[in-house]
Amino acid sequence: DVVEEQPIVEEVVEKVEEEIEDVFITSTIEVIEEEEIEKPLSLEEQRIVFPRIIQTDSVDTDADSLTDIEEEIFNTDSGTWDSDGDGYYDGQEMVSLYNPSGVAPVKLIDSGLVQEHVNSKWQYRVYYPIAWEDGVVDEEGRQVLFSSVTGDFVEILVFDLKSEEAFINWFARKADGQKYTDIYSFTNRFEEGGYKRKDGLVAYFMGDRKIYVMIYHPGVTGFIPFRSTMDMMINSFRPSKTLIEVPAQVVLPS
Repeated sequence: DVVEEQPIVEEVVEKVEEEIEDVFITSTIEVIEEEEIEKPLSLEEQRIVFPRIIQTDSVDTDADSLTDIEEEIFNTDSGTWDSDGDGYYDGQEMVSLYNPSGVAPVKLIDSGLVQEHVNSKWQYRVYYPIAWEDGVVDEEGRQVLFSSVTGDFVEILVFDLKSEEAFINWFARKADGQKYTDIYSFTNRFEEGGYKRKDGLVAYFMGDRKIYVMIYHPGVTGFIPFRSTMDMMINSFRPSKTLIEVPAQVVLPS
């Protein structure tokens, strides 16, 4: 009797194994389908993260508008208001795109202290400290980070304007938690117009139906060590190649 029942037992085992295999395959397909559904949000769908508007700067020993940390990366003296002795204080020169550690009239881009990032997709241009790293986050190059060793970084985002959409309408739609009364219009050193938040940590530029948003993200210290660096980057930004040049620095009389 036992011998006659054995084939039945084997058939049952095979059937159970087939059912288990079917369940495993089905579960695997379901997991794959779920992973395919959960695609990352596009930049347009993401919420823009802004720094809080009340921030405290890091130590600036000589009160030249460059923090002591900035003095290190721009090769200036943290104990001297005018490191190169040309009559301009260090922070004034740097944000105006001149070399704070070289006697006038040396431009900042020729100093070896900064380099220019040219976005391969959108063709915008911006200076950033040579000691920092730049990195493209997404395949379209809409999000680029410029990072310091302190954890502070500047982010540049590229958004499309809708048909006939004005900046104020885009701002109301995308600048979540931001007040239009907290920004003001300005013109940078390359004669590019834009809007800047009153604390200097956020700037907006427009060009060819695009909005370019530049945001300073503080590190973990709770202080702002690179406010003037951010101002320098804002002053150097161009949505595209331009024939405008930074004028030669006027030499002050000795």
